Amino acid sequence: MVYLGPRDPSGYYIIVMDKRCYDMIKDYLVGIDIVDAGDEVIARTKSRSRGQKIIRIMNHYCR
Repeated sequence: MVYLGPRDPSGYYIIVMDKRCYDMIKDYLVGIDIVDAGDEVIARTKSRSRGQKIIRIMNHYCR
């Protein structure tokens, strides 16, 4: 189970997911900063509620 951690020094919530999970939920990530990091994808958001929503979606679709 994935959870939302504290903010990074620049004020963003960081969510790390693998590419397969990103491909399944990329329609839900509109408006979120996405950084491709090889086998993983990093999603960055300043909104805590938006970050928690992404985590709930990941826990539902990406097990």
